[in-house]
Amino acid sequence: MTHEDVRLLPQEPSLISTPRPASRPLLAIQPSPVSLLVVQAALTWTLVGLILTVQLVHYPLFSHVGAGYATYQQEHVRRITWLVAPLMLAELATGAALALHPPPFVPVASTWVGLALLALIWLSTALIQSPTHRHLATGFDPAWHSWLLTTNWARTLLWVLRGVLVGWWVLQAGVHQA
Repeated sequence: MTHEDVRLLPQEPSLISTPRPASRPLLAIQPSPVSLLVVQAALTWTLVGLILTVQLVHYPLFSHVGAGYATYQQEHVRRITWLVAPLMLAELATGAALALHPPPFVPVASTWVGLALLALIWLSTALIQSPTHRHLATGFDPAWHSWLLTTNWARTLLWVLRGVLVGWWVLQAGVHQA
């Protein structure tokens, strides 16, 4: 087989990254900024409802569990993580996408404020709430429980503020569509 014959053989697509044509989008579907905003609003308000339920109903009831609290707390963390983690990741992803590609009717600075609120929520979760849950997983401790109830108010307020901000963005969309 000559060099010319090799060139005539069908070429397999390269598994090594090849540059994409500039006209082809990275994703098959490129959501519009308004669609992204709707998804962001749904995620944010789902999490606002969840944090309010946890803060006002769930966490206060920890003190009434009694015997078996350590197992209860471990199960709480395991189960809530499967619910909250995907929602928080999706909220972060859509929040970042909106900051990078805001709808024309949303002030750019406000999208960065929204992203900053998300960063504070994530920091609070990682540095305060998660370690407190680890302490409580060894057994109920009134001091740690009180700390959780008190410090989680900040995270709750941050999410409510985010909800108000995202709600304002949605209202802006309605005003500009009318």
